Amino acid sequence: VFLRAPSEGNSADSEFLEIQLIDAGAPKLQPLKAKARTGALFGRAAVKAPANAPAETWNRLQIWLVGSQLRVGVNGAVVLE
Repeated sequence: VFLRAPSEGNSADSEFLEIQLIDAGAPKLQPLKAKARTGALFGRAAVKAPANAPAETWNRLQIWLVGSQLRVGVNGAVVLE
């Protein structure tokens, strides 16, 4: 999920924030770095603890971003502040 991304132009630079949502159990993604897990601020901040739903189950992601304050919840647990 991109935050503060430009509506036009190149979105491949680092001028935006990205909250990761990924299948952490997928074998082809192993080993998965802490800053790339579900709920992480991709490449910048790791989650406190994983909170992925079991396989074959939807995850619920909540993102609060007010000014410079960011909080991310995954399946009802706050994983990043």
